[in-house]
Amino acid sequence: MMSHNKDLTVEEITLECSEGITIAGQRWTKKSNSGPSSSEAPHRRRRILCFHGFLDNCRTFHLLAPYLVSRLDNVELVALDFPGHGLSSHKSLDSPPMMVINETCYHMRDACRSLQWEDGFILIGHSLGAIISVIYAASFPEQVQDLVLLDGYGPDNYDIFEMYMKEFKFRQKPGSSKPKGVVAERLRRHVQQRYDSNVKANSMLQNNNNKQKKKRTYSSIYTAVQARMRTAELSPGRQWISMAAALELVRRAVTLDEYPRVRFRHDPRFNLPPLQLNSIEQVDVYWSQIQTKTLWLRAIDGWPFPTAFTERAEAVLGNLGIVKYLPGSHHFHADPETADEVGHAVLQY
Repeated sequence: MMSHNKDLTVEEITLECSEGITIAGQRWTKKSNSGPSSSEAPHRRRRILCFHGFLDNCRTFHLLAPYLVSRLDNVELVALDFPGHGLSSHKSLDSPPMMVINETCYHMRDACRSLQWEDGFILIGHSLGAIISVIYAASFPEQVQDLVLLDGYGPDNYDIFEMYMKEFKFRQKPGSSKPKGVVAERLRRHVQQRYDSNVKANSMLQNNNNKQKKKRTYSSIYTAVQARMRTAELSPGRQWISMAAALELVRRAVTLDEYPRVRFRHDPRFNLPPLQLNSIEQVDVYWSQIQTKTLWLRAIDGWPFPTAFTERAEAVLGNLGIVKYLPGSHHFHADPETADEVGHAVLQY
């Protein structure tokens, strides 16, 4: 896909990881900086790396990326698809699932090596991408020059689940237990569901029969878009996503089944219970290890983070943290009506 701005180029990239999977993404540059005749050497460019949210992909930055690149001099922006998302490879059945969040940091570190960006970049993360950005910035502070969190937060933990239950009165699924003290139970459910998923996947590979695949399909890409919009509306708080933003995400997230039917290509193992959660003390350590300025942009109708948790993180960040509230919902950076204001806030920062 090409940007509507004729002065910009966006190209598909594929990065080989050391364990064999590929990470897909898109690279945004100005045409004046993209060719070999550019007056500035590539290693002197300002670099921006973007991480997307859960079950999204790099097209979540389809508006923010051109907004920033068109207004900054000599900048290169790369937005990546996490493993099992977008056009990136799925991880093998014998590897840890993506929902071991720290495992994703390994692949993003591998991607930075492939990009030859180890000498530093600005890191922008949305939602799940913000969680991974916090962990990455804490673990590799020498690489992250500035940190921007878009309606996302630090690593989840059992305490935050309890806060959600109390503050927002979330309904629990039948048969589920209270979050506190069920580490072993959640691990048990993860192990059993992961085993069942792997057995089913191996059976399909052995039979090599597409008719035996029972993945849900949609009658057209537009019904898939409507499903994505409903998912946002069913999320906590007063969330929504525009049709324009949902269409950008879904185009990259689906594959053709039997025309015109489509199905989502993401790794179904993402629906497994989390294999790893942190204690709130561990989360504090991540925040405390961040050594760069951090801009935290929150959508007014975005994800409803528990107040006690947000105040705790802000206190740990101290003078390094800047918090701003902007109009819009969880995908405020991707919705046409609110994306410019998000971009302006990032530029000011």
